[in-house]
Amino acid sequence: MAQFIVGGDSPLLERDFAIVDAESDEEARAIYGREIGAVEDIFLAYIYNRSINLSFAENFWLQTHQKQETFANFGKVAANVETFKQRVREYFKGRPDFGSLYLEFYFGSACAGDMEPFPDEMVLWMFLTSWGKDLVVIPADEIPWLF
Repeated sequence: MAQFIVGGDSPLLERDFAIVDAESDEEARAIYGREIGAVEDIFLAYIYNRSINLSFAENFWLQTHQKQETFANFGKVAANVETFKQRVREYFKGRPDFGSLYLEFYFGSACAGDMEPFPDEMVLWMFLTSWGKDLVVIPADEIPWLF
């Protein structure tokens, strides 16, 4: 078992870095995601928010900076519902079951507080493929000691 320094400089995460005991950098990233990232209130609000921008759904409605600018300036969205669904399916292609759950949630009528929460494994997967993809993972033994 090795120690890794895991984290990033996201202003959205409550804790920037943590020391993680793990067998590999991939496992260290997953542990950080499970214990810190995927349970952050702001991340959970991000994935359960159905707004067109400033939410997980923005990844599918407004995929480019130009589309985000058009929405910000004119309130227009170029993507239609079918394009949104196709983009969701593409994003979740490694886990189509998660894609189906997300689409059911997004187009369902239940309020976020009234619905069954996403499975923990799905929330972790969403974190690792969004905010977590930019995490820095450094083996602790590669960091020099200064005396």
